[in-house]
Amino acid sequence: MQYEPYLEREWVKSALTGGTFSPPTGPYRMLDRLGWKGAQFMMLALEIKRQGRTEGISARDWHLFRFAVGNTVEELARQDGLRSYFLELHSHHMTLLLYKPLSWPAEAFRSEVLALAGRIIESVDRYLQVKLRIGAGLRKDDWTAIADSTEEAFQALAERREPDANHPCVYVYTEAGFRHPAARNVRPVRFFQEMADAVRTFDEPRALLALEDFASSDSGVAQLSPGELAALGTQLIAILSFTLYDSGHKLDDELPPADLSKELGLIENAQQWKAWVAEKVKRICRRFTPNENLKHKETVEFIIQYIHEHYAENIHLQDVADQVYISKNYLSTLFRQFTGETFGDYLTRVRMEKAKSMVLEKKLLIAEIAERVGYRNVPYFTTLFKKHTGRSPTEFYRA
Repeated sequence: MQYEPYLEREWVKSALTGGTFSPPTGPYRMLDRLGWKGAQFMMLALEIKRQGRTEGISARDWHLFRFAVGNTVEELARQDGLRSYFLELHSHHMTLLLYKPLSWPAEAFRSEVLALAGRIIESVDRYLQVKLRIGAGLRKDDWTAIADSTEEAFQALAERREPDANHPCVYVYTEAGFRHPAARNVRPVRFFQEMADAVRTFDEPRALLALEDFASSDSGVAQLSPGELAALGTQLIAILSFTLYDSGHKLDDELPPADLSKELGLIENAQQWKAWVAEKVKRICRRFTPNENLKHKETVEFIIQYIHEHYAENIHLQDVADQVYISKNYLSTLFRQFTGETFGDYLTRVRMEKAKSMVLEKKLLIAEIAERVGYRNVPYFTTLFKKHTGRSPTEFYRA
């Protein structure tokens, strides 16, 4: 039962980042299920700032923050009459694909998306105390061009040169925004995602293959200026640093930022840049060698994802243990070892995060909210809510 959702996520990730994953049934079934046929699209790239509440938090809490942000942005999109698909990429980066029928006026759609981006920043700051920056790509008339909008959104986010007039933390991509014609052939989002996936499992050959493909002679990388190459290197190291942090490793200890910045400043061409990246990748993969703990961590990450997708159901540890083919007691020990809390406590925290967002929406009765987050006993739900927030749902609503 978990196979099709996995295929869908992988195919959507591929469509959004320009990857090559193809589902066994072809894309048409996916297009029907997602409602992408006859639609127009626009991509928002979201970046969580590492400051304030999110500075120095554990990897476990990063999962909850991203979950809470995803809940908030999808609900705001729904309120605005926009269909959406939220996808987490590498740690502090996420994407929100927005779409409407092609019959909807193009300029109206664009205005709605930019207005939503502003609301997302304000709401996430107000309710979650999390700071976001958002980049917006161009509108596309076909799903095959979604990856282009993704690249544009992340370029706008990286350069921060065209802030929206109404929302200074929303950066809008423009055709005139390219500093160099060669950049049109450079697709760093897909490259960053492939590198993050490879380094997450310390797969050196896979990472070097992604580098070879990205820096090939016809990719446009060879024509980038030293400044653009340095910027690419800085972004890549930041993403790998966040990726390793999720695995419990600190890249700064192995590769001091001051040294990296100095080295990037000496790079003059793409060949030197490629050699520099290859050397860093080899150093990372050989320094942080994979072991049995990595397999255990991947199992726990699967369980966390399972909880995020099934929190509204009556799930138990045994149900999840059956998904990964290990004993309930062993899984309980693993989960607590890697997250610092029990399976039940984490499930409750996820449910309470979702319940908080529903209470703040002020659209549902308390009994309806309780049922939507997996509780049939309303008094028990109310007790848990007060334990986790310090207020009853009604008090939380009024505040």
